[in-house]
Amino acid sequence: NDLQDIFDATDDTTNSLDEKYEFFVSHIKQTAKHHFPLDRDTNRKRKEWLTDDILKVIDEKSKAFIQWQNNRGTRLESKYHKNYKRLSKTVKSITERRQIEYWDEVCEDIEKSIRNNDPVTAFSIIRRLKGGGKRDNNTPVQDKSGKVLVNPKDTLDRWREFFHETLNVTTSTGQHLIDQIQIPTLSAIEEYRQNMSISIDEVRKALKQMKLRKAPGSDEITADILQAGGEPVIQWLFKFFTEIWENEQMVKEWSMTTLIKLYKNKGDRKICDNYRGIALLNITNRIDQLWIKSSL
Repeated sequence: NDLQDIFDATDDTTNSLDEKYEFFVSHIKQTAKHHFPLDRDTNRKRKEWLTDDILKVIDEKSKAFIQWQNNRGTRLESKYHKNYKRLSKTVKSITERRQIEYWDEVCEDIEKSIRNNDPVTAFSIIRRLKGGGKRDNNTPVQDKSGKVLVNPKDTLDRWREFFHETLNVTTSTGQHLIDQIQIPTLSAIEEYRQNMSISIDEVRKALKQMKLRKAPGSDEITADILQAGGEPVIQWLFKFFTEIWENEQMVKEWSMTTLIKLYKNKGDRKICDNYRGIALLNITNRIDQLWIKSSL
């Protein structure tokens, strides 16, 4: 049981919170890489050799994996495991067969164009296969005075300056306004409720509420991966969040966020004001925050 190893390897009370989280992330990523290999191709368009039939079987395989994980330790585990292995072999077989057919078709088209003295068509096919496109990462930007920065370090410093000023706006509030804020008095029952630790059902509910197919944070773990982990992941997160709550500690990595820039699709691309920033938080941190928010 791959995911159950998380419990066995992190059940050492001498491990710090950060060490436990680091091992959890590493273990989850290794398991996900084994079962769901990523396509590192920079071309995000659907592969030309992919067919609807292949995608359908891939989807069935993903669902079978989730069923298997959610039934670990039950009498149905063997049944779902066999179904997952069968679909994995099917995906591999039909994918390899279709790729061979596709490249045979492409090579035939290129050879036919060359035989017909049509190099334009031949090279257009090759360029299409090569793919790729222009990225905003290398777009030069202007400093505050309007000077164009082309040096990568200067460009990075400008983005750091821009987002620092954007996210750290100086404001002032009069003390008389602060004094007017009424602090509500909590009843003993409400105070007890808010001080209660997280339950496993709350972890399960929070994880289920996470949106799928969203960009991950710095740990590169998505909600899709955690949901696919099933009950073993839920059990581990429950124990981990409980430890955070009882010891009043926080994972150091959660204090950082990945900030990416997105062009607003209007104005000069060299002007930083024409971009907006998106903060990518770690999914585990967001699950913990969602529970805390719901308990207030």
